[in-house]
Amino acid sequence: MYTLAGTADTTSVAGLPEGAADPRARRIVDVFGDTPAMLCGPYTDVLLANAAASFLLTDFSALPAGDRYAIKWHLLAPETRELYGADWEGVTVDMIGMLRLQAARHPRDPRMRDLVAELGARSPLFRRQWAEHRVSAGLRDRKVLNHPDAGKVAISVEMLILHVAPENTLVLLIPDDAHGFETALHKFATAA
Repeated sequence: MYTLAGTADTTSVAGLPEGAADPRARRIVDVFGDTPAMLCGPYTDVLLANAAASFLLTDFSALPAGDRYAIKWHLLAPETRELYGADWEGVTVDMIGMLRLQAARHPRDPRMRDLVAELGARSPLFRRQWAEHRVSAGLRDRKVLNHPDAGKVAISVEMLILHVAPENTLVLLIPDDAHGFETALHKFATAA
């Protein structure tokens, strides 16, 4: 679609080294404190996450560098099915559609091709959905997570583009019950 329109980027998404984020973006992510915030690259790679996001989802910084993709974690980590419950497949299909949209923007990017090939080899759901050629803007703005330490956590999702990192997306996962979430977060941090 982007290639036909003549607006596709035919080079790799560059700028900073792979997996790096602008230091100004780190300050922006950190300012959200107890509100889960993370900066994702165009491949759903998690470049930065604050402690609240690591508590709510997973500590992406502890994963091997090649596994720090939200879509890879979501598709392949067994705990995500429990965390997302009945909404797991819907959220996953949205994420696959978001990746397809980015693949259209960067059709010759070897990193994107490698990620798609790996996910296709490891996930039947990914293979089926990728073959359907659906795209998504990821507008599922409400989720209810079944968190092992915080219980049911209803969240609103906001995705923002930062001036300092326009190829990346700032993802905010805003708990409806901010006080309850903060209490669980601090209790977990104290026990760790």
